[in-house]
Amino acid sequence: MRYCPDCGTGHECEAATEGRTDPAVEIARINAKRDVEIARMEYREAMELAAVEADTAVVVTELETAADVAVAEEMPPPPADDSEDDNQSIIVEGPPAEAAPEDAPPPVEEGSEPPVPVAKRKSGLGAW
Repeated sequence: MRYCPDCGTGHECEAATEGRTDPAVEIARINAKRDVEIARMEYREAMELAAVEADTAVVVTELETAADVAVAEEMPPPPADDSEDDNQSIIVEGPPAEAAPEDAPPPVEEGSEPPVPVAKRKSGLGAW
């Protein structure tokens, strides 16, 4: 607390303190300005880093595609298909065939009639 130069009592006169500010307020303002400047510098740095990363990604993609083209140019062309119908045959080997179970119905021969199903026996009360 300061003494008033006009009246000599221990209080803060508005006339004497108009031009002065509290040191804590000044320190807070300085810290706020510092924080804002640091945030701006970090933002600029992040933007520059993002631009560099984007440029690097573009260059890497260009190099990879150029390498793919160079490899494709160096490889011999695929052999011509010798089949007459211009269709390529693909042979797929599957798992070995399993034997048919003993209780399986006999296979249907071409030109024969399919077997007639046996009528199901109804069970229950017949309410539905």
